[in-house]
Formats: sequence, structure tokens, C-alpha cells
Amino acid sequence: HNDVTASNVLVCSPSRCKLSDFAMAGKIGSPAFPNRPDAFRMGTEGYRAQGMIREHRIENDIFALGGLIYEMVTGNRPNQPPVRSELREPFATVVFRCFELGYSNVLEILEDLGLQLLQ
Repeated sequence: HNDVTASNVLVCSPSRCKLSDFAMAGKIGSPAFPNRPDAFRMGTEGYRAQGMIREHRIENDIFALGGLIYEMVTGNRPNQPPVRSELREPFATVVFRCFELGYSNVLEILEDLGLQLLQ
């Protein structure tokens, strides 16, 4: 996905949400979407893992999900380095493990939060 942020989460019901992204909507090559490698940066500042600005990798989304959880729990965007004491468990462990790229998939995150993925 490469841009997991609160503004890209659509809440459908109290137990269901969907991930969207309209930032890149447009016709390739148009002035609104120039066809140049330097035309945009993937992801949103604060939700983007350093060193992975132009790469589509699962690690980007894992890092960003940590930022999203941080924002949901604290009400603050992860623009500044987060403070562990602002979070209670299990959120602190999960958020910082996301920031350290310590997960290989979202199911591991859900398990640590005691949640299940709805089909």
C-alpha cells in the first residue's frame, strides 16, 4: 500500500474498516501526475520508514501501521519520535516493534494486540 495513515482508513462499522488511498489518483503523465521519478515521495512523513522512501515493501506498511496505532492511542501524529511512556501495553510493545521492523506480517501484529482478522 505504501501510505498507511489515519486519513486512508475508511471506518465501515465499529468492527470493520478498509484501507484506501486516493493520493495517486490521476492520469499518468498529466500535470497532476507527472511521469518523473522525482515527482513524488511514497508514503507520508512520520509514517515512512527511513531509507525506504521509493521502495514498495511490506516493511513500509509495518512501520506505518505502528504510526497509525500510535496515533489512534495517543491522538498525536507520529511526526516526532514517539515516547514509550505515552503508551500502555500492549500498544507500546507493538508500536515500537513496528518501528523496529520486527514483524513480518500484519497477522503477527494482530496476534500481539489480541485481535483477529475478520474475513
